Parts: sequence; structure tokens; C-alpha cells
Amino acid sequence: MKSNQSNIIKSCECGSTEFITELNSYDVYELINGKLEFQHSEIIDDEINFFCRNCSKELVNADS
Repeated sequence: MKSNQSNIIKSCECGSTEFITELNSYDVYELINGKLEFQHSEIIDDEINFFCRNCSKELVNADS
């Protein structure tokens, strides 16, 4: 049986353990009667990329 050790994600080289995702969606609003009203969200990329919140380095091989 293969060990799950290869799937463990370690903290970033800078020591941070917080990661953020690259924006892959946007919200669409419509101007109705002088007010912006939310209509829907659109995803522009199905792939999720993670980046260190502290130093912005991309986290590679983070298959979530």
C-alpha cells in the first residue's frame, strides 16, 4: 500500500501557512433604476491556483 506522505502540503518557504487563490470568477451587476443589482457570477477558469498569502509564491502540486 502506498503512503499518503506524497500528498502532504507543507508551509511555504517563507514560513507562511496561509494561501489564497487566483481570481477565477467575476460578478455581473446591472444598473436598474439608478441602483446596481447583482445578476450572477461567471467563472472564467476552472483551474484553481494557490499562492502564498505572505510572499505570493505559487504553491505547486496542490491537487485539492
